[in-house]
Amino acid sequence: MAVPVRPPLAQPGETRTIIAWSKEIGDPVSAGEPICEVETDKATVEIESQAEGVLVAKLFEAGAEIPEDGPIALVGSAGEIGTADAAADPVAAAERRATAPPSPAEPAASTAQAAPTAPAAPAAVSVPPGRRRAAVSPRARKRAEQLSVPLAGLAGTGPGGRVIERDVLAAGAAPPAPEPTPTAEPGAAARPAGDQVIPVRGARRLVAERMHASLRDTAQLTMTAYADATRLLQLRAAFKSADPQFEMAGVTLNDLILFAAARTLTEHPEINATCRDGERGLEIVRSATVHLAFAVDTPRVLMVPVIRDAAGLRVRELSARAADLAERCRDGSITPAELTGGTFTVSNLGSFGVESFTPILNPPQAAILGVGAVAWRPTGERAVQQQIALSLTIDHRLIDGAPAARFLQTLCARIAELDVLLAL
Repeated sequence: MAVPVRPPLAQPGETRTIIAWSKEIGDPVSAGEPICEVETDKATVEIESQAEGVLVAKLFEAGAEIPEDGPIALVGSAGEIGTADAAADPVAAAERRATAPPSPAEPAASTAQAAPTAPAAPAAVSVPPGRRRAAVSPRARKRAEQLSVPLAGLAGTGPGGRVIERDVLAAGAAPPAPEPTPTAEPGAAARPAGDQVIPVRGARRLVAERMHASLRDTAQLTMTAYADATRLLQLRAAFKSADPQFEMAGVTLNDLILFAAARTLTEHPEINATCRDGERGLEIVRSATVHLAFAVDTPRVLMVPVIRDAAGLRVRELSARAADLAERCRDGSITPAELTGGTFTVSNLGSFGVESFTPILNPPQAAILGVGAVAWRPTGERAVQQQIALSLTIDHRLIDGAPAARFLQTLCARIAELDVLLAL
């Protein structure tokens, strides 16, 4: 009898969407082998089979949201292919019907004549043997997104016909086939042929909801100060040209800012704080440990991994952890646990030439630091200095303006004397 494949239980309210299947109907499956990739609100995870056999049925297609609980596929013997219907697994069939997207609304039936019943949409389309779609490697899928190369129908040259990166690159070099002009719906304005409609779902929907809730539910105040970046730039140049045995060449300007921020937060615990709903209302939690979150730009969505116990790390250690977390955010291997638990966030747009901006709070954190570009700024009547802009947004319900200003003042001083801070 076919065995259902069930993903781990979702968190309450968490949405999960199947990105792609790595196995097709009839493919052999080993216990513990991934059969599909699922995008959660925080990360992309692989769902593994709990049994050995062949993939008998896919209960959801790529792009479909899956329920918080319930099977998404069936693994059994080759003889069960095509027989895993409601009679074989009525629970799965019922769950599939309950979570299937609603069909277009039909005109209401009159008492004299009932409207014809629309045929039920098939739950999962199995591809006939010999025409199964090949699996796609994660690198190939990422490259296909970057080059806008459709994976459907793409021939794979990897093991077992798997689509690999070079297949996508070869397809991207060929001129794309012309797309049919979409037909405008009755009563709707005609949409230009080049428009792209992107559903807001998964991680993108979570970001949208969290940012809107942040502005709606908190009292945000932003203040900006400028730090002398002379020694910051000198240290970065010295690390870049240092002897390779010291392993300092990878330390970036952002790593040095993260290091300075983590050390400064230990001096200002009121800034290293989060909030929560307690029995008597809102509560402030001042963390004894700095769990430093930092924004990472990825091809899919903005992600904010967390460096645990950042204040206790040497700059090289902090740099290595930040680089590892950022890389795994971009390749999709980051775990949900590594994206939660931050007590303070740093968002750096300086590399894009942005001199200053207003960062949005990352709830439930009480503050976030926005880092701008280094630029020459006047410091007197005939003096200029290379300075870096630091914009601190606070939740004014939790932090007053004066403590926030003192934190910025200390942070500017630590950056200006960063070589001394490194020696401590």
